Amino acid sequence: MMMTEYENLANKNPTQSKIVRYNEIRLGWLDTALNAIQFLQFAESVPDSTMTEDFPSAKSPFLYNFGSETNPNQYRTDLPFELLQTSYSILSLLAPRTDDMDSDSQTIGSRPYAYSGDFVICMKQRNAMEHIQNHLTEASTVASLTYHAIYSTTSTHEVNIIHKNAVSIVDKITTFTRTLADSSSFSVEVLELMMEARFCRSFIENPLLKLCNMMWTESSQDQNTFQHVVKHRGYVPSPQVHRNRMMYHNDPVHAIWCKVIDVFTLMLRSVRLQSMVYAQMEHSIHQQLLPMASAALDFVSYFDKAIFSCFSSIYTKSTAKALADKKPKSTISPSSFNFTANLLKEASCIAQLFDQLCMGETKNKFALSYSNTFNIMNTVVLDLARTMSTFLGSIGNARELFFALSSASKLSYDMHASMVDAHPLLADGIPNARHESIRNSVFASSCTTIVTTEEYTQSRSSTSDISKHNCTEEEKSRDANLEETFEHQVNNKYIDNLEHTAGICMFSVLSILTSTHPASDAFVMFSSEEINRLDVAAVMHPGTLVSVKPAESTHSGYYNPSLPKTIEYGHCKGCDRSTRTVLIEFASDTGNVERRVPFSRISGMEDTSRRTSILSHHAATKSAADMDCKTASIGHLILALRWSRHVTEDRTIYVLASRVAERAVILLTSEVVLQDELNGVVNLDEERQINAQLLDFFESAQSKEPTLVVDESILKSARVQLRNRLKAASSERDEEQKLWEQQNSGWDSTFWGGSQKREGRRSPFRAFNRMSSMDSQ
Repeated sequence: MMMTEYENLANKNPTQSKIVRYNEIRLGWLDTALNAIQFLQFAESVPDSTMTEDFPSAKSPFLYNFGSETNPNQYRTDLPFELLQTSYSILSLLAPRTDDMDSDSQTIGSRPYAYSGDFVICMKQRNAMEHIQNHLTEASTVASLTYHAIYSTTSTHEVNIIHKNAVSIVDKITTFTRTLADSSSFSVEVLELMMEARFCRSFIENPLLKLCNMMWTESSQDQNTFQHVVKHRGYVPSPQVHRNRMMYHNDPVHAIWCKVIDVFTLMLRSVRLQSMVYAQMEHSIHQQLLPMASAALDFVSYFDKAIFSCFSSIYTKSTAKALADKKPKSTISPSSFNFTANLLKEASCIAQLFDQLCMGETKNKFALSYSNTFNIMNTVVLDLARTMSTFLGSIGNARELFFALSSASKLSYDMHASMVDAHPLLADGIPNARHESIRNSVFASSCTTIVTTEEYTQSRSSTSDISKHNCTEEEKSRDANLEETFEHQVNNKYIDNLEHTAGICMFSVLSILTSTHPASDAFVMFSSEEINRLDVAAVMHPGTLVSVKPAESTHSGYYNPSLPKTIEYGHCKGCDRSTRTVLIEFASDTGNVERRVPFSRISGMEDTSRRTSILSHHAATKSAADMDCKTASIGHLILALRWSRHVTEDRTIYVLASRVAERAVILLTSEVVLQDELNGVVNLDEERQINAQLLDFFESAQSKEPTLVVDESILKSARVQLRNRLKAASSERDEEQKLWEQQNSGWDSTFWGGSQKREGRRSPFRAFNRMSSMDSQ
């Protein structure tokens, strides 16, 4: 309470004197908490004399154990343990945060990062990191000894209390460590403190993490021992049974495991950011930060089976079979994968860690020193991209279809021609749209499993007003009620939480695929001396991507606006040894331009041997469920773009969706261009569908639908590189529209789903409208 009041005091009209005083108070509290942690020691049994001691002395420290229990009518019998909990809670509150940087830089001016430096000094003076590591080891050891009994539901009340208290201390220390790792991105002093103490490596040898990961790993030899107990990863069974069903609650140890993964992720990010700052300024600091990458790689290598078993748990055959057996003859099929909220959270944390490991020089070390793990990661990430895009795509498709049906319900029965204007997804009629909306909704809900009562409560809480159709009570049929039921399945708080986690996971996956793409390392840069010694004509072939540095003006002192001021990229059309020039085709908004460039201006070229596509050449299907069993393809990226396009600005995931869209556009463009160069046209129908879907996203000026929230420079680059496909799709759309207008005089009266088929052909250019579910021809 006192700490909260102090924080409120600092937030009210902060001035330099208030901030300085506030930091002094925080340092005083920090010293008090560290003093308590220093004198607290674990003991299996605590003598009664320690309970009555007023204050510890150097020779007589406070002894605590984990066997105490809170009694609402009495004070705690183990005051040292309560003091230990409070001390670590205070440490998390007092750790430097990003708002410290803002307040210091804006208010104190000449004293940026002042508090973080004083914080580190106080920690070192108290030798705090050593004492914290001792408490972490002791609590983890006790928790590991009781973990099996908790999972087997054979524990006694006393064991439950011991396990709960021990895990509580591990969680508080891990939370504090995670806060330090986050703050180290702006404070090199905090980063050096953690590096010097080798605190992150203590998690690699942690006995609790070793045991729980052994139990979670499917390939572990001891898995069969716990198979009859462990039902869901990230949850622990409750001794209580409700209606012959096992009850579960969130596993705090699993939450700790996810926080530990976050610690390594944040440390890698901090090292990367601080290295960029100190690489040119202080080489000694830069060298001190390098071992962090090795610690993170060692962590991944040590727990690799547990890490990859997380992903394999999503695709368990037993789960998929159980889901498939529910409706073996139904056209509405469930997903082939299934995850819980905690399993998806863990997968997202691991994906973020892999994302950091695949940046800069760390990626090269990862690929060379841990090649087996690196290759497995690439395979897993492709599957994860397929899974997340299908899940998010089904949610987006279902919501958009339900919205279309709601729009149609507002039309009167004599407004048949206005139906397509109400929404393009109604081009195939109301019955078809209703079937597809239910199909996507069922698929999305089948991707997840609700485990705890809290999750069930969230799933019953709607996040949108279920559409009420404008019809009489007599006309409100069973289909309307059924439609509302399925609409609720994709519009509730539980799905919203999963959607946010899946969005973060999708962003990390797309970043990994972009960073590890074979083409990312295919470009070789040259210095001026190297290009002069290189026989360019011998190594540069037609079609090779080339970078050209700006030309130097031959008129000193004069500005020539026609000369490019930045590096340009183009494709080689041929070399001329006699003139030592290269004919290069440059892309522009108005078309392709060919220019002859001297060898001396070549600054880099592509290694064509590394031209490899990682995605298959398939378009997105009408229903996201049809993409479930296909390999990762261009169509899955299109599903991700559809989802991100329909996330409105009022939602908390709006910014996340725009970042996913940017990553998806970059990877999509690279893959399409690569596949055109490598394979050409393989399947004409598939080619036409992909072109139509690309036109849907990248030529949106004529559409009434929301556009992609992507940086304009990224969209412009994508349009330039995809101009041939966009032009072909646009031409085909115009031709089909003219042909349809000639053969059809309008919509037939049976469009609303009558028993007779309407005369004439349906609009063949409907696929070029902005739709959330593209037809599969």
